Amino acid sequence: MRKRTNNISIKIWLSILILVAGYFLSTIFGFVMGLKNKDRLRFASEVLFPAAKQGQLAVMSFREQIRIYSDVVLIGELNSLENATAKEAYVEDALRNIIELFQPREAEAIQKLLDRHKTFSKQAAKVCAKMASSLDSSEDNIENSMQLKKETGNLLMDFVDLESRLSLQLQNELAGISRQTERLHYLNLAAFFVVVISALSFIALIVSRSIVRPLKKTLMLEKAVEQSMDGVVVFSPDGIIRFMNAAWAEMHEFKAVPETTIHISTFHTPEQYQQELLPKLNILQTIKAVSCEINHLRQKGDEFPAMMTINRFEDLNGEINMVAIARDITEKKLSEKRIWEKTCQLDETLKKVEEANKRTMESLNYAKLIQRSILPGMDRVKSFLPNSFFIWMPKDIVGGDIFFTYYYQAGFVIALMDCTGHGVPGAFMTMIAYSGMRRIVMDEQCFDPARILQKLNAAVKNMLQKESDYTLSDDGLDAAVCSIQYDSRTLIFAGARIPLYYVNKNEVVVIKGDNQSLGYKDSNIDYVFTNHSVSIVKDMVFYLATDGFIDQLGGEKRRRFGTRRFKNLLMNSHGRPFEEQRSEIIQAFQIYKGENEGQDDVTVIGFQL
Repeated sequence: MRKRTNNISIKIWLSILILVAGYFLSTIFGFVMGLKNKDRLRFASEVLFPAAKQGQLAVMSFREQIRIYSDVVLIGELNSLENATAKEAYVEDALRNIIELFQPREAEAIQKLLDRHKTFSKQAAKVCAKMASSLDSSEDNIENSMQLKKETGNLLMDFVDLESRLSLQLQNELAGISRQTERLHYLNLAAFFVVVISALSFIALIVSRSIVRPLKKTLMLEKAVEQSMDGVVVFSPDGIIRFMNAAWAEMHEFKAVPETTIHISTFHTPEQYQQELLPKLNILQTIKAVSCEINHLRQKGDEFPAMMTINRFEDLNGEINMVAIARDITEKKLSEKRIWEKTCQLDETLKKVEEANKRTMESLNYAKLIQRSILPGMDRVKSFLPNSFFIWMPKDIVGGDIFFTYYYQAGFVIALMDCTGHGVPGAFMTMIAYSGMRRIVMDEQCFDPARILQKLNAAVKNMLQKESDYTLSDDGLDAAVCSIQYDSRTLIFAGARIPLYYVNKNEVVVIKGDNQSLGYKDSNIDYVFTNHSVSIVKDMVFYLATDGFIDQLGGEKRRRFGTRRFKNLLMNSHGRPFEEQRSEIIQAFQIYKGENEGQDDVTVIGFQL
């Protein structure tokens, strides 16, 4: 703060120095310009004015000389020629004086005029004397007289012109001096005002920036402290409070800011002051600020929690003081307590939820094991169908897709079923569908695909009691059944909304199933499904797939994988070993899916005889 005060003083003295220096410079400038005017005035008084006077004297003397010559001719008094000679001397003296006053270039013209006057005076004296001594009016006298008269006029004109030029030059010089003096006065006045205004502006700027602005900030800070919701006190290092705002007094239940001297320990119990606050004040000897949570004491003696920050600062006199800012955090503590209680309750609830979720996940994982256990064993399948692969990817832990195989001496049956929904509901439906398929094929020894679908439709409807009026659910499934006969090398296919794909001679053929689902309320129990017979030739590969693969959204435009892309995938991979086909189909699906969520359960079966 002392540095700030010193800086203000330095700037003010600097502005005063600028004012004095500016005035001094303007005075010097005026003095220099005055010297120039003095030189011009001296030239006018010592050169031009005497020259003008001598010019006037030369004109007057020449006029007198001419008058005397006229009198001599008219009266005939030759004695008057002496007076003419005296006037002649006056003219010549005046011209010589003018020559001495001017520079040689200007004096040259006057010298020529002087020489002409001398020549004129000699001729005039002879002519006048001759004309005065005899009244001879010969032609020679008349001619000489006329020439003399002409020369007299020329000379008089030149003398008058010289006198006029000298007078005019004197007038112009005096007018120039007058104008320059006037301009100098205005210039001095303008320079004085510029210097004064500049200095005063600089002083005003210094006052505005160094005094007014800090003063405004100080007043604003004072108002902010007075109106602050946080309590503020300023106290000396020995604890004597020097300032207290209204919020501090109100926080500690004082009716008004006390006017008597109060120690900072007044707002704490002796133990708190000695054990908590005093160590913090001692720390401020090495650092500038410290924050702590400490209980305060109200005037009535009850305590309340507060968050307090104490800063060390230096005042204008260079003395060290402390400023403490405190806020009552009673409500905050109560809120924290309520939050903590709620958190405990939530933790307890979360533990219960996690335990329930754990039990649910254990149940689902066990259900997954059960569902996987009913799927055909791959070792068993590979024994009668070595060239094959099975992709089974439930959307959730358990799914609504399931496949079935059964081998008998004359051939084998392979079926794919896509039940309603996915997850747990779909898994329940797979158990029902698998149970029905197992009973129809294995127990009843039914190997006709169309007949199998018809029986499965009736079994699901009966098991779920779809024909009764009070049944709430409407679940069912889509299915595809293939029956392969070894002797005839024939594949018989029947489908309920699931197609059969096969690749033969670099062509993908699609045999669509009937547009009829199984087990739903509106599924016709008497519907007769269609058998499709395919003669099996060498290198022919067959595929079954649920709609979860084809309906999967993905790619840049987030569209369905689609039947066309699926057929191209089968065409590109059908000639490879079946494990490579399986890997390639899974990879193509995952790449296309990307970050998108799975749409449905996915099952793909591929086989070759």
